[in-house]
Amino acid sequence: MELDLKDFAETVKAEEVMYLATAAGDRVSVRPVSPLLLDEKTVCFYTSKDALKYAQMKENPHVGFVVGAVGRYQGEGTVRFLGSVFAEENAALANAYKAKYQGAFEEAAPGEVMESNEFLVIDLGLLRGWIFDKENPEVPIGQGEIAF
Repeated sequence: MELDLKDFAETVKAEEVMYLATAAGDRVSVRPVSPLLLDEKTVCFYTSKDALKYAQMKENPHVGFVVGAVGRYQGEGTVRFLGSVFAEENAALANAYKAKYQGAFEEAAPGEVMESNEFLVIDLGLLRGWIFDKENPEVPIGQGEIAF
């Protein structure tokens, strides 16, 4: 069975949260981030340079994520660091982020400074997901996988 990349794209566009897993050394952590789809195989988010996930991704850029109701899609990929959310070269990305997330970049998380936030993208290497019956979209009929 084959995954529907258009459905994956629509899922990421609709969701306000995806769960990101990072690891470094002998520590693994998972936390919610706010995804923005750049294309069918590239997902963006931002985080503070002061966050644990940032330090882990600097040490180990390989990440995993889950997005969509009941873990509809699970992805693996490699993170790229794009620089400050306020950088001129990231203005279009910042505007797209602000359009999806009202109030984005207006207030930092507790204990963080907004100016320390940086955009990151996940270049997908592998995408797995549930495949649903077209006539009854609540009924899973199998799973699929795409390697990029």
